[in-house]
Amino acid sequence: MRTTIARVGILFASTVALSSGVGLGTGAGASASTVSSASSQSSAACNWDAKKPYKSGQVVYAKVSAAGCGGRHWRGVLQWRTSIGSWRNLDSVEWSGNSTKTLRFACNRGETESYRAIIDHENGDNRTSPVARITC
Repeated sequence: MRTTIARVGILFASTVALSSGVGLGTGAGASASTVSSASSQSSAACNWDAKKPYKSGQVVYAKVSAAGCGGRHWRGVLQWRTSIGSWRNLDSVEWSGNSTKTLRFACNRGETESYRAIIDHENGDNRTSPVARITC
């Protein structure tokens, strides 16, 4: 019984740290995070990441990934900043488990916009890539 209580306490402490961003490097330049695997009794880590968007040809791309995370559910979004400062979704993808996904948006030649990628974890936590200013 004590072992079970101790594990629940550790899980709760990990969850509180996640939701408050304590020790996760959530600053504007942070792009990778490590989360303790609550479903695993080992010390394996769940690494998840949203990479800075980039352009190839007339397409803006961004990669979002999760590794070592088991069957957890994820959502990745590519966004651009609107003229009034809000963010508009351009592409999104949802998946479960370990995978790298590529988000895409066909941009208009000559336009200069600010883009970012976001990865959302099933527990409500998320990570945002650095913003990229891209001219198509």
